[in-house]
Amino acid sequence: MLTTNLLKIQVKVFNQADFKTDLLIIIIPNRDSSLLKNIPIRFRKELKSILKKNILTEDENIVYTTLSHSSVFSVLFISIKNSSPVDPERFREAGHVIQKYMSKINGADAHLIFDDEVWEKKNFISAVIEGVLLSAYDTSEYKKKSKRKESGINKLCLLIQNSKQIKILRTQIKKTEKIINAVNFTRSMTNQPANILTPKTLAERVKRKFNSDPRVTTVILGKKQIEALKMNAFLSVAKGSSQRPVLLVINYRCGLKNAKKLALVGKGITFDSGGISIKPSHDMEKMKYDMAGAAAVIGIMVASSDLLPGIDIVAAAPAAENLPGSNAFRPGDIVKAYNGKTIEIINTDAEGRLLLADTLAYIEQKYKPDWLIDIATLTGSVANTFGEHCCAMFGNDSELKQLLTRSSETSGEKIWEMPVWDEYRKDLDSNIADLKHVGGRVAGGITAALFLKEFVNQTPWVHLDIAGTAYDVKSKKYLGAGASGFGVRLLLELIQMLEKQKQVKQ
Repeated sequence: MLTTNLLKIQVKVFNQADFKTDLLIIIIPNRDSSLLKNIPIRFRKELKSILKKNILTEDENIVYTTLSHSSVFSVLFISIKNSSPVDPERFREAGHVIQKYMSKINGADAHLIFDDEVWEKKNFISAVIEGVLLSAYDTSEYKKKSKRKESGINKLCLLIQNSKQIKILRTQIKKTEKIINAVNFTRSMTNQPANILTPKTLAERVKRKFNSDPRVTTVILGKKQIEALKMNAFLSVAKGSSQRPVLLVINYRCGLKNAKKLALVGKGITFDSGGISIKPSHDMEKMKYDMAGAAAVIGIMVASSDLLPGIDIVAAAPAAENLPGSNAFRPGDIVKAYNGKTIEIINTDAEGRLLLADTLAYIEQKYKPDWLIDIATLTGSVANTFGEHCCAMFGNDSELKQLLTRSSETSGEKIWEMPVWDEYRKDLDSNIADLKHVGGRVAGGITAALFLKEFVNQTPWVHLDIAGTAYDVKSKKYLGAGASGFGVRLLLELIQMLEKQKQVKQ
């Protein structure tokens, strides 16, 4: 998988006397050209002339041109659109523009300058770097001629006026790089074709990834072990495929005494045909992304092994294929789940909740977490409701949901709280089992969440349905085509909040 970031990012003090670059990038908040006072005098006049000829507006907020001055080959002006308060998303969009122009220039380096107002707000700087690195993600792994070419700028230097800021900014940039590397790792895993990334290979690759980290242990439970645990809802999904199911559990221990524990569960359907309730052929090739939830929790563990948060984290990825083989499970079947509840199967294309149900119950019982979150490309209902702009959040704990809402505001990965009211629960009533696993076409996202709620006891729990946000998010240009890695930045932000909350309580 192509996950290594080839772009080097540096921070240094702006030295006007000794300045040379292939591309000078100037970000101007709210179309204010006063920033040019920080530009070296010897070519400031030419830059002012360029701006005078090319007025930056809300609609036309980019100016790119070459310069006649030997110290600077070309210049890129980006004006951040006017809003109050300024949205960090605008800076991620600026990062996309920067990467776009950097890729066109066959040069050694680029230099980026902000004004002092922007430097004081570190989240804006991180947002720019996020946009650059997310845009630089490469999808050409399986092409004969990879886009990973030597041309294009491979070093971006952030110029600052105040030398006292260097250490803080370098730390911030390093942290951002680690987070985005984890997001891009998640995207690469999600984009893998199903004939290459089977449940078994998924687990094996992840185990190798963490082999040298003493803080992280990985356990791979195979079919026989899953059978011994009587996780029959999970097992039923895999019956139609020759690929055996796997339950991957990754455990990060921070090393602190009496540390709080967060448990994450991600849906890992490496390919979803719909099973007996087969999907239409249109866009079925995209169903390799039905393991985006599992990839997200794995990506979070990749970042955590670098960032070393002060809470324990356990992540579980139940992985299987859903195919219509001769032994496949059928509508009308009844299976007994890990927690002893019987389930009437209604539609085999609603397979993800069956994996999650058994895994949630198992992880809660075995690891006794303080918080429990699952993330899954679960329902077309949620995708139809929110499209690609937002994921749905359901849960049983108001404090955890509030923290996730705050995490969303910082990370830019939008969520919206949905109800889990008892009025909807009757849609899951079955005449022949404890419950049906599908409540019908109406309120499908809500009834899916209520089904999962049946497999969580008292642990504070949240379910994130990312069906619309995990793949081909066209509205965010910095994400490009394919997997978005949604949820990694959101949940890493939550982990930081939980860590601070723990410290306050102590």
